Amino acid sequence: MTTIIVPSKYPDIFQDCLTSINKFAPKENKTLVRDGEDIAPPAGWTVIEGIKPFIYSRNVNLGINACADNVLLCNDDVRFVNKETVERLDYVMGCNPEIGILSPRIDGGIGNVDQARVRTSVLYTQMRLAFVCVLIRRAVIDQIGLLDERFNAYGWDDVDYCRRAVNAGWKMAVTVDATVRHGHGKQTYSSSYLREPRIYSARCMIAQNQYQQKWGDTKFSNFGGASENSSSDLHVPSVPIHAARIQH
Repeated sequence: MTTIIVPSKYPDIFQDCLTSINKFAPKENKTLVRDGEDIAPPAGWTVIEGIKPFIYSRNVNLGINACADNVLLCNDDVRFVNKETVERLDYVMGCNPEIGILSPRIDGGIGNVDQARVRTSVLYTQMRLAFVCVLIRRAVIDQIGLLDERFNAYGWDDVDYCRRAVNAGWKMAVTVDATVRHGHGKQTYSSSYLREPRIYSARCMIAQNQYQQKWGDTKFSNFGGASENSSSDLHVPSVPIHAARIQH
């Protein structure tokens, strides 16, 4: 089984995501981690109230900890465009037990070109997978833990998680067998964050500095098994389920 987890703040961005997921993944378990109460609880979804200030890693962790399945992390500006999107991802991962994190083909802005240009059922990548839409095997979560919540700005939490997974022996891959669209309106990436453009670049730099503090470099590909900086005060949390207010 797979649970779809979507963190969101803006009702208009989430609405298109909601409509597409309900249409193309009607039978899947679905969780919304919402920032505030502007988004009405959608029927058939589990709703978790995010902890403020809203930090991506921390609130996604609430969703991960509230289920026991593989998880499909989706940005709220992701649109499903085909039937059996989740089933196809599950199938590819099931046929390839070495894959720990799997991305569908992304139609829209994406930081890893492999996620946009994939032409095969399985394309292994050495570059971190941008967590626009990724399927994470539960065994990976059980082995390496949750996202590092000290990445509290924008980005690099996905680089960190991919690096930890690779260091633990898992592979990252992309498949053309499933495609999702990335963007809202004319924007093709980071729709929510770009509603605050003045602080977007600053957040990126903060996150990069946090990553460098933890790993001693800013590599986002060819990780090569380097270990974390033991003197870093960044840590991987264990988030209790009771920390979230959950509605079914």
